[in-house]
Amino acid sequence: MKLIFSILVLLTSMSVAELTVVDISAVEVRELLKSEDAPTIIDIRTDKEYQQSHIKGALLIDFFSEEFATQLDQLDKDAPYILHCKSGGRSTKALKTLEELGFTKVYHMNKGILDWLSLPQEH
Repeated sequence: MKLIFSILVLLTSMSVAELTVVDISAVEVRELLKSEDAPTIIDIRTDKEYQQSHIKGALLIDFFSEEFATQLDQLDKDAPYILHCKSGGRSTKALKTLEELGFTKVYHMNKGILDWLSLPQEH
């Protein structure tokens, strides 16, 4: 009986990492990227879309690829990431996969690269 109680106490004290998602705009992404410890950008559009335009340094992981979850699973789950697609549809769907894989901190550029491309260029 003591063993069962000890196991129950242990199980209830174990914390499961939960995904924290922060919806942000392209303006906020630009500011985040200026910091020394800027999050890694995950662009989940297709290669063709990525070649047309992308945020410098973005990691391409195609949402439609059969390897999508496998490629995400290779990343550090505790590191912060900025997730985006074209306009927010795919990235919103992808958040479930990131949660299932155990990611803990994601900034979601919820209006996608279209929001980024609408920003005035900085010189």
